[in-house]
Amino acid sequence: MKNSLYFYVILVFVCCTTLSINAQKKERQINTKQSKIVWNAYKIGGAHQGTIALQSGFLVYEEDRVLAGEFVVDMHSIQVTDIEGMYAKKLVNHLKSKDFFEVDSFETAKIKFLKISGGSNGMYTLISKITIKDKTITMPMSIEIKGKKVFSKLKLDRTKFGITYKSSSFFANLKDKAINDEFDLDIQLQF
Repeated sequence: MKNSLYFYVILVFVCCTTLSINAQKKERQINTKQSKIVWNAYKIGGAHQGTIALQSGFLVYEEDRVLAGEFVVDMHSIQVTDIEGMYAKKLVNHLKSKDFFEVDSFETAKIKFLKISGGSNGMYTLISKITIKDKTITMPMSIEIKGKKVFSKLKLDRTKFGITYKSSSFFANLKDKAINDEFDLDIQLQF
């Protein structure tokens, strides 16, 4: 009887402690309508810019410290903003094709935050898992949180996700037809 009473006291203590710890964690949903991602891609003698929209996302907080986060990007939303009309439509269709992001087969991309550190003045460093076309890479990144906004800049190598179209790393003699392997993302999230 004494042992079972001791067991129940420990069980109640563990449950209360667990509930107390979990109660402090809060998940904040990203406002996908007010968030935006701007992409910049480069080629010999030029560049293109556009946007891509978030499908969903959240940050997990404990008090005022970020513990985790995950964002899903809608690959169907790729837009070009530096040109208009027929040329913009042609470029968007090419970016959605098998040469690049193969959107009909891979409708989303994902960024997941791992191993978050820092937090002073809203600056965090972290390891992230980025998935594009079902290929995942792990890389360091930084985020800055100001009020209800999250900012980050990323430089990604498209060839790590199997996107090799007109890459001078894979094809010789492209000359001025080469497209840079790296592209930039300027991420601005609102929650």
